[in-house]
Amino acid sequence: MSIRLLGRSAAALAAAGALVLTACSGPDTASTADTTAIVIANGSEPQNPLIPTNTNEAGGGKIIDAVFSGLLAYQADGTPVNDVARSIETSDSQHFVVTINGDRTFSNGEKVTSRSFVDAWNHGARKSNAQLLNSFFEDIEGFSSETDSELTGLTIVSDTEFTVDLTSPVSDFPLRLGFSAFYPLPSVAFEDLKAFGAHPVGNGPYKLASARAWKHDESIDLVANPAYTGPRKAKNGGLRFVFYASLDSAYADLRSGTLDVLDAIPDAAITTFEKDLDGRAVNQPAAVFQNVAIPERLAHFAGEEGGCAGRPSRWRSTGRRSRR
Repeated sequence: MSIRLLGRSAAALAAAGALVLTACSGPDTASTADTTAIVIANGSEPQNPLIPTNTNEAGGGKIIDAVFSGLLAYQADGTPVNDVARSIETSDSQHFVVTINGDRTFSNGEKVTSRSFVDAWNHGARKSNAQLLNSFFEDIEGFSSETDSELTGLTIVSDTEFTVDLTSPVSDFPLRLGFSAFYPLPSVAFEDLKAFGAHPVGNGPYKLASARAWKHDESIDLVANPAYTGPRKAKNGGLRFVFYASLDSAYADLRSGTLDVLDAIPDAAITTFEKDLDGRAVNQPAAVFQNVAIPERLAHFAGEEGGCAGRPSRWRSTGRRSRR
């Protein structure tokens, strides 16, 4: 799949090709990237408070992916690399030993530990919490779609080691662990999840610029997080996601010079964008996943008639572009 990334200048482009924007240089400008510049990118108002396990749309997902980091990160071509994880080991694709780097912290100074992951995953899996990404935990022992049972397959060995036991072997399970459903949470999140969702404290390459960084239905401002030492280190001073009601409005701002980066093309510009932008467009392969899902609530698309009987729930669309 190709992703078209449009920019006001080459130095404002994301090296990874999708809007995590951990770099602000193209392949020919890496040495001249302005590490203090604020990159202005398109976004949309998040549908829910910014909790990783309850964010399944692009507007919130872009912010979550910038503010948090997981056990793995994904390079532009989709290759997974260790981020918070030091190693993820298994001999049978069912029982895993996860060792994390002991020097990682959240932006409030709290250490990222094994409990940061275990507590976050249990919160995401618990039925009564009604998290939108709940089904991503269904392969872990103890998961139930009917009760509030704990994930018995998670065991904390030490601050830097925990184990994961699945109900059966899943060969690609480690590859999923860079997805936002598996991000860690600091202990402060569980003191007041509503307040936390309005001003999340993450461990990623960016953090919220201030207590009032999120201007609803307008924009959100992020700044580079100096505490982050992983492979997605920011190469700019920060990001501003401007919330647009339409791609046409965003494209107009791109052409006028008030928007740095646009990650999609409005229908009206599909045949003209390269000419419109005169060398300022990037069209290259990227490791992204997109799908179209028909809601099962529609007539003739539910149950056996719709061919959904027995389908694993993880096939359902998350409603956002992701690197899984």
